Amino acid sequence: MLEEVSSNGLNTHMICENIKIFINILREQQDTAFPRLSNSAWKREELLLSLLVGCSVWLLRVWLQKVVFSKVFQKYSIRVRRKLSENLYYSITYCLSFACGLITLTLEDWRLDLCGPLLVELWSPYPPPLSTFFRSYYVVELGYYLGSLVFLLLADTKHSDFLEFCIHHVATILLVYISYSFRYVRIGLVILVLHDASDILLYSTKCVYYMGFRPLDSIMFTIFAMIFYFTRLFVFPRIIWGVAVDVIRLILRDHSFSGFANNWPVHFSHYFICLVALSTLELLHCFWFSLILKMIGRVIFTSFEKLREEGDIRSDDEDSEQ
Repeated sequence: MLEEVSSNGLNTHMICENIKIFINILREQQDTAFPRLSNSAWKREELLLSLLVGCSVWLLRVWLQKVVFSKVFQKYSIRVRRKLSENLYYSITYCLSFACGLITLTLEDWRLDLCGPLLVELWSPYPPPLSTFFRSYYVVELGYYLGSLVFLLLADTKHSDFLEFCIHHVATILLVYISYSFRYVRIGLVILVLHDASDILLYSTKCVYYMGFRPLDSIMFTIFAMIFYFTRLFVFPRIIWGVAVDVIRLILRDHSFSGFANNWPVHFSHYFICLVALSTLELLHCFWFSLILKMIGRVIFTSFEKLREEGDIRSDDEDSEQ
């Protein structure tokens, strides 16, 4: 019995010693030329500018909804007018975001080959060169999502998936911040463009629905469902696989393929945080696609008149109160 206890104590001591050795190795390998976890690449003026963008987004939305959209949608009821204003605002902002993302992607000298065995373009060279337009795009995106999160918490229509939307916005802000801080910007750019593509159609379809344009709303919803599936349940998992697996295969194959491979122990912590946030987003995508499938089922098995009466499958607070 005493031998077993002493053996367990010896094994625990050896594990602790190995952990200490591993930590010392990480410290020795850390290259000061690359960003540390506690040393973000965000400049103070960039963060301040993002906060300014967030405040501007807030003020712009309030002005549009209170002044512009209230006059444009004057013939509708207050409830429908509020929903139209909200969805039209998001349609416009996601269109602008998608356009800026495509322009940024076009100006870059690399192209992502999703059919290739390894997504080398996302990691090499590391850190990648950043143009002024690329930096500005990231600053605006961070500010936009900060403003959107505040508006979601305080002013947006509270749907049944309110908690999921909050988690989505927090995960997105975390990804934007970390990906810029540690120069995973190529991954961030691709993901932002993918998400904007389906968001445009989501909010545009809602606008068409509340304005009563039939059957255009059903056609747009069908296109939205297909784009959502392709971008978020087909392409996006490939990106996650590239982050989770491809980079490790690249490191094992060639330790000198990029700065990330040469210093991978340094980047492992924030790389892991990004991977968790990406996986969280994918789980949310699966949840929302289940709602889309329920909506499609209602279209197929329920009369159109009843569908129009029930509206959005994500009931809001006003609907539940009634």
